[in-house]
Amino acid sequence: MDQNVSSSIPPRKVRFAPKSPPRRKPKTTACKSVAAEEEDEAKEAQYLLRRVNEKHGRQGPKVEKT
Repeated sequence: MDQNVSSSIPPRKVRFAPKSPPRRKPKTTACKSVAAEEEDEAKEAQYLLRRVNEKHGRQGPKVEKT
């Protein structure tokens, strides 16, 4: 009985066929020397930012001139 019903219904038309997502290439690990350099740069940047923020916080209140 199902065969009679399915044969009378035409197959569903698809305007755009669904596509599978593209395969992603696994990320290659960079050399450890590059990673070490990045860590050193990050540490230096944090140190410099800390110094700037400390100096900025130490400034006394500005006195108004009358």
